[in-house]
Amino acid sequence: METQEEKPSELLQPFSKTLGFEQEIRNAQLWLELLKERYLFAYTPGIYCIYTQEAVRKFQRDYDLAVTGELDSFTYLTLHNEWLKGVLYVGSYETPKILYDRERERLNEKIRELFGAEYTAAEREFEEWTDEMVEAEGEVDVEDEGSGGMTVSDEGVDMIAEFELSPGTMWARGLGEYDSQGKPIGIYPHYVFKGENNRFISDGGITFGYGHHITQDSYNKDENHAKAIVDKYAPKAVFIPSQILSNGSSYRVPGSSYMPMDEARALLEKDLKKAEDAVHTFLNKHKITLPQNQFDVLVSFTHQYGVNWWTRTPEREMPKFIRKGKGVYLPEDVEKIFWEHWKVDSDPNKARREKEKEVFLYGYQTK
Repeated sequence: METQEEKPSELLQPFSKTLGFEQEIRNAQLWLELLKERYLFAYTPGIYCIYTQEAVRKFQRDYDLAVTGELDSFTYLTLHNEWLKGVLYVGSYETPKILYDRERERLNEKIRELFGAEYTAAEREFEEWTDEMVEAEGEVDVEDEGSGGMTVSDEGVDMIAEFELSPGTMWARGLGEYDSQGKPIGIYPHYVFKGENNRFISDGGITFGYGHHITQDSYNKDENHAKAIVDKYAPKAVFIPSQILSNGSSYRVPGSSYMPMDEARALLEKDLKKAEDAVHTFLNKHKITLPQNQFDVLVSFTHQYGVNWWTRTPEREMPKFIRKGKGVYLPEDVEKIFWEHWKVDSDPNKARREKEKEVFLYGYQTK
């Protein structure tokens, strides 16, 4: 492998202090923070501060690059490559080489925009160099057939369960049953309310476990064993309560008994099956393969917005984004599309979208 000094000179020109490269600096800062070595802890996004410069210097030293502290394009590409490998080789990801090639091409297109036609020779050389790195990790020889048999991971189920009913909310609103050590052992059926025209109204039914909603109509039709669930945990309960708290808080159905935690989780996993199928259908139709973390996030979206979300006309923004990206999504584009789904700080979905964005980009890594 060639040394840093043998690389074409245009790859070594620093752009870390050049106006117009704020997004590239922001990307590099994220990658430096998320690499397993955790090069960067505190920084101002988009500003090439002294902490970022020192982190770049350490990264260059560790990866046998010229130690300048400047974010030249070769350092940028190497940094991106190392971050990408960390994402691609986490979990049950079966086609790392396929998606690696797609992501590299997207990155190359961006670099061509920055450096013009003079980058072509350097691009070919860098591709040969990165091929060696991927082959060293071990390539899995499988066909790109979409995400056909994938199901939501345990981490994904945990994430969605917390979106539906967080431990803090369950405790604060008296919706859980706990053992002598304070460990939750069950969830009570409860009423949920939504805001409409500056007031709160019932959502039309009773919620069991993690967001399993049963209305009077679904009970009468016995959809998805609704009768057995209601008769066991909330017998003779009314589906639309007469009392609504002034702050719109959920509360336990009077006279109900709790559903054990393992049963509540199993019910959630069963509910997620329809969302999984909808995501599979969309991905396979467009020949898109995703890693586990991104698949989980799309199932989370679908569970909230409905299985028809992927086929609505006109096409929704997230399906369009996934379709056009073909399995390769740059951090700045991901930031934008998730922001589109909450936009204002007062949006109750803000925390959920931010968590989904982090998982989509970086998996279930803890900082």
